[in-house]
Amino acid sequence: MKPGKLRKLEVEILIIFLFLISLTSTVIITYTYERNYNSIMQFSRGTIERIGGLIVQKIDCLFSDLEILPQLTIGLIRRHADVSMSNAALSTHMLDEVKYQRNLFGFQAAAPNGNYLAALNLSVTGKPLYAKALPENAIYMLAFIDRTGGNYKETWFYYDSDQQLISSEEIPDRNFDPRKRSWYDGAIKNQGPYWSDVMEFAITGKPGVNVSVPVYSKTKELLAVIGTNLSLENFSAFLTDQKIGLTGQAYILDESGKIIVPMGDTDHREIVPIAYAKHLREDKTDLMIKQDGEKYLASITTFPTTFGQNWQIAIIVPFLDYFGRIIQTQHHLVLISIAILFLTSLLAIYFSKRISRPIVTLAEEVNKIKQLNLDSTVRVNSHINEISLLDSSIAAMRSTIRSFSRYVPKEIVKKLVEMGQEIELGGEKREITLLFSDITGFTSFAEGMPLDALNAFLTEYFDGMSKTVLRNLGTIDKYIGDGMMSFWDAPDFLPDHAAKGCITALECQAFVREFNARQKEKGLAELKTRMGLNTGEVIVGNVGTKERMNYTVIGDVVNGTERIQEMNKVFHTSIVIGEEVVKRIGDRFVTRPLDIAELKGKKGKIQIYELIATKEDVTPEERELAVSFTVAYQAFHGGNLSEARSQFQEILRKFPNDYPTQLYLQRFKPI
Repeated sequence: MKPGKLRKLEVEILIIFLFLISLTSTVIITYTYERNYNSIMQFSRGTIERIGGLIVQKIDCLFSDLEILPQLTIGLIRRHADVSMSNAALSTHMLDEVKYQRNLFGFQAAAPNGNYLAALNLSVTGKPLYAKALPENAIYMLAFIDRTGGNYKETWFYYDSDQQLISSEEIPDRNFDPRKRSWYDGAIKNQGPYWSDVMEFAITGKPGVNVSVPVYSKTKELLAVIGTNLSLENFSAFLTDQKIGLTGQAYILDESGKIIVPMGDTDHREIVPIAYAKHLREDKTDLMIKQDGEKYLASITTFPTTFGQNWQIAIIVPFLDYFGRIIQTQHHLVLISIAILFLTSLLAIYFSKRISRPIVTLAEEVNKIKQLNLDSTVRVNSHINEISLLDSSIAAMRSTIRSFSRYVPKEIVKKLVEMGQEIELGGEKREITLLFSDITGFTSFAEGMPLDALNAFLTEYFDGMSKTVLRNLGTIDKYIGDGMMSFWDAPDFLPDHAAKGCITALECQAFVREFNARQKEKGLAELKTRMGLNTGEVIVGNVGTKERMNYTVIGDVVNGTERIQEMNKVFHTSIVIGEEVVKRIGDRFVTRPLDIAELKGKKGKIQIYELIATKEDVTPEERELAVSFTVAYQAFHGGNLSEARSQFQEILRKFPNDYPTQLYLQRFKPI
């Protein structure tokens, strides 16, 4: 680069200002949002508590009204001491109450002798269970059970909207006794107002609750028990009508938290059990519930103390029903603040971009070097002195490491770059898989070939072989003339190293076939590559001196692998592998045993195999040859020579060019 006017790196302080502006704005926005949000939450809890109190008051008034009505009727019973149709004042009063009290489901009175009088508003209750058919224009009904003289007679009287009698009918065989109902017995035992559990009303069959009071004479003689009925349907409608925000809903729960009313499908019903469980867990009445990304305000309080059941009132209101606009405004403020911060950031970035871009580019180049991607030619032209010096240094480092990686395995160089450590002498024990390759008859092949042509030939050959090894995660140790030594499971661990070595050997042979096809097109001689694979324990690491060292492997298995490769000469094969390799590859590859060989320079014998193909790529002929040869081989080494001879002869008939079969037939003594 041509030298020019340079600037100091102090200009980069602009970036620091941008960071400080962003940090300050973020803190202010976050603090403001949190404070406002907490204030809203406190206000919301107070609001739901007040709303809950109003609902409780309304319910308390409803139940108080139901409880007062029987008290107001006591005088009519005491005055006439009679529960029958003859007590006109009582029957008229009961009809008036069911007419004008819209929440009253029914009004009833029962005497100790079993007489019973009940008034119903048919427009509320609907058709009673035992009625044959409601007369036209029938709005009200009085049910009277007369047990005078020990007889049972039940008569239902129907009235129009003006309480004028329309007709009556007798109800036979019902044999209803009010004295056996819980509301009757409970009022007597309680000596005052008694609230029943949820029960089924005898005349309508509908669920509800009853409040009843006993009526005594001045001499403490029981005259009657008076009760008013509240239908759960009516109560459910009453609660549904109590508007809480936009979609809020009040619920009545029993002492176990089960919903009693409203009945049917209502808004936010699924939130009630969640709120109740949290209420028990945290022992709080006012709760905030988060469910499916929504927030709900919940309040769970006990039922009015005047009511005799351990019921509870739950109020569920979506948070946004009350505070949606406030939250929306809060969000708008946050968005406006973010927009201002964004615009400020754009301006700061605009002015600092020309400075930051070269730094980013150099950082990317350093990262490429770390990943050992050394083919980049990117250079940075900058007027900043420090950046210009850094660019020159990176370019020099890239060139140096590129040269260094040609002598040392790339994985080693990559590790050194990542860890920032120097190469040190030393090694470790590790089981690896080694591959030796060699070109058959290379000396004769190279004779008479010009040096330039020979160099080009070897360069193309080793380039293809090396790329195949590296693609399969192998490490190239060295090139020995026309041979190559590589291994797997070092420097990085590779659990399936034996299989990787076998795949590499097969792919290398595929490359050699392609290479020979190109040689043939050029009118040049073809070559044959022999390979040997073995697995065993070695010392792997850096060997040499502090001034000059080599990353390699040392061990008996190294020489053994080279001897295994040489066994290709004996059997005219391409890939021979040791028995330790076979143990580790399982049935993923097709192999056949060749011999129990004594390798030169090694004590003892090992079994060697020919690697034919992967299980997926093997041809039917290769599979048949491998299976048949293995059977014959086992017969031969098992001492069944006659059977072995017959089998080898059959193999040779089908595969006349198979040299290992020819070799075994030569081992038999002439008969």
